[in-house]
Order: sequence, then structure tokens, then C-alpha cells
Amino acid sequence: FFFQAEDGIRDVERSRGLVERSRGLGDVYKRQMGNIEENIVEVEGVRGGIDIKVSDFSTARRIAEYLRSKLGAHVKESFKGISQDREGRRRAELTVSIRLPAILPGDIVVMEDELVKILSIEGEHVVLERIRDGGRGTVKTIALWDGTLKKVPDNAEKKTLIISTIDDDVACLVDPVTGQVFYIEADKIPYDLREGDAITTLIIDGKPYVLNTGNITII
Repeated sequence: FFFQAEDGIRDVERSRGLVERSRGLGDVYKRQMGNIEENIVEVEGVRGGIDIKVSDFSTARRIAEYLRSKLGAHVKESFKGISQDREGRRRAELTVSIRLPAILPGDIVVMEDELVKILSIEGEHVVLERIRDGGRGTVKTIALWDGTLKKVPDNAEKKTLIISTIDDDVACLVDPVTGQVFYIEADKIPYDLREGDAITTLIIDGKPYVLNTGNITII
């Protein structure tokens, strides 16, 4: 077969399984970009990602732009096989390399001592929701790559703690089972909780992060 362009989509963190997460991408493309199926020559699962071979440069670039604007992907173009046909027209094969970040919409991450959920990626901005109170905001998509947003580690532990004391600056939380004591900024405690109340937290590297209602699945 002949193809003019290729999108090589790679996952930064291979263990998350890009191919699994990419099931149904074809349906997404159709909804968001129109029917491009006739321009797709082959979709192949490869080590660390998938390769999409297409019949024209425009389709390759549309796929890349969609993944950049909706998933924060890094995109790089290169050409190979440059030649001239008998009519003197130049021909080349375009390869678009697409790297997906380890953090995607729907993920719960840590940012500046807060747990936040990635709601969506819209062009150059990531839309966030703070877990403890539902407050929303945005950051630049570079935050997906520069360490500003950090994944919740696998060893994070969900715990229900008791609020022992609340001072002006610091609140003391106690594990009622083990007696372990944790400290957290007082302004992170929901306004409707008082000393003696239970609070649901996620313990990451020994530090408690407040969960608002306990109905969010993280681990």
C-alpha cells in the first residue's frame, strides 16, 4: 500500500497502556473532526503506542492537532523519502511524532499541596477542580510536562482521621486506629467541620490531603 503521512503516537508512561486508552479514538476523530476514516490506511499497535498511516498530510496534522489541543500532546514533524516524480513534482513522506503526557483528563494529581482533578484540556490550558471544595481554575499545558502536576503515587492511602485540634494556622488530625498524628494547614479543613469530627483524607508521603465527600475513587 502507499501512504503519504504517518502519526506515531507514543505514551510517556508505557505501563499505563496507550493502546488500551486509545480504543475508540476512531469514533472520537469522527465526532470531533468529521469522517476521516477513508484517509486512514492502517492503524498498528507498536511497542509504547500506535502508528496511524494516512494518505495525506492534512489528515495527519488534524489528528496531531486534536491530540495536542485535547490531551496536551507534544507534536514534532519530520520528512523523509524526499524525491521528484517524472513531472518534476516533489514527493515526501511526513512523520508526525506525538508524545502524550503521563497525566490526562480524569486523573487526580497533586499541585501545590492540593489534590486536583484534571477536568479537561482546552488548547493551551488545563482545566482543574480542587478536590476538597470543588474550586476550579486553569494552568498552562506546560504544567503537564514540567512537574507542576504530580501523579498520586501507588502507595497513597485513604484514611478517615479525627480532627483533634484546630488552631489559627494548623490542624491536628489523629488516626483513631493507630493513634498516628498528622498536621495540616488549618485553612484546608472544610469550614463546616469542628474538633472531634471525622475527615476523609489521602495520605501521600506522610502528608494528609483532604477529600471533600469521600465519594471520589482515587486508588
